[in-house]
Amino acid sequence: MLEHGEYLVDRFGQFVTFVARGPWNDPSLRRGSKRLGSVLKDVDQTQPWVQLSCLYGESLMPPDAFEVFVRETARRKSFGLTALAIVLKDTEYPKTIVRQLSAGYEQADIEHQFFDEIEPALDWLASFPVVFDKNQVMQFFNDNTL
Repeated sequence: MLEHGEYLVDRFGQFVTFVARGPWNDPSLRRGSKRLGSVLKDVDQTQPWVQLSCLYGESLMPPDAFEVFVRETARRKSFGLTALAIVLKDTEYPKTIVRQLSAGYEQADIEHQFFDEIEPALDWLASFPVVFDKNQVMQFFNDNTL
């Protein structure tokens, strides 16, 4: 099966960044999970950590990919993920994306919030017990637009 979607992942201490453009299918989610896993191995999983995802385009998934998404999200929670902020950009179907992703995050029992811009997402994540450099994270997202 041909892979859909592209993404970039990085980490700043206990703060994980994820930039992606959909749509997604099973092969792309599996590859993305491996890439995210390689970054998570350097996160101190005995301490809380947060993630900020900026999703471009139509970040939707067919049912088989959704199952992988839920399983991998629950796995991240077991590794200490405390909260996840999601910024949606350049999409014609934000309500559909929010509905699908929310269903997955709720199944995985992850505290999450959706935003239109990076800065309010960072402000929300700052309310959790994770220290991060807001300017450094902003620079990552400014440098990595998909």
